[in-house]
Amino acid sequence: MTTLTEIEAKPGEILTCADIAGILVIDADDIRKTIWKDQKNGKNSFAFPIVVVKHRTKIPKIPFIKFMRGEAPN
Repeated sequence: MTTLTEIEAKPGEILTCADIAGILVIDADDIRKTIWKDQKNGKNSFAFPIVVVKHRTKIPKIPFIKFMRGEAPN
């Protein structure tokens, strides 16, 4: 299981569904399916930003970490 400390130490500014799955205790494929369904409906079921480019899902690291800490987004 991935920890928030491991996510913080991960290089780069973008996370994947696989990166966050362990923290959220949700299967990465279920996260992807929810995101793709949301994209079709023009919404976001998660409380942090998600970017979809073609079939690639990108999660900005800083907002995700702030969400997990319970901090308000900027």
